Amino acid sequence: MENSLEYIDYVSQLEEAGQDILIDKERIIDYSRRNNALREGKRALQSELKKDRPTSKTWLCFGNMFIKCHTTKALTIVEKDEKMIEDEINSLRDNLKVKVDNLRKLEGKSEHKFNLTPLSKEEMKAMRHLLPTVT
Repeated sequence: MENSLEYIDYVSQLEEAGQDILIDKERIIDYSRRNNALREGKRALQSELKKDRPTSKTWLCFGNMFIKCHTTKALTIVEKDEKMIEDEINSLRDNLKVKVDNLRKLEGKSEHKFNLTPLSKEEMKAMRHLLPTVT
């Protein structure tokens, strides 16, 4: 009897870890879709500003409410939202690596050997300085 309870506990831990990963992946997809929509809106606002209409106004949707504001202000708001969503996506991706490693540990598998991260801007600048052929 005790053995079956341990098994049920183990399987429930696996399921919980797996569900956590799936939920985060879905959130990343949802945020990416929202980010694409913001990018489209940003391009539309930028093209509106290029038509020599710096004082023009546009409609923005906040939840279930529409607000009319200056196009430049709307562009600023959209850029802030885009940055916030990108930060959230990056945070979810970083946490996802930890959760996948945790799941692999629960399954009795070894952790991923390669947890690669891209070079930062400062690191790339140093690489370009050392190796001028790096683009």
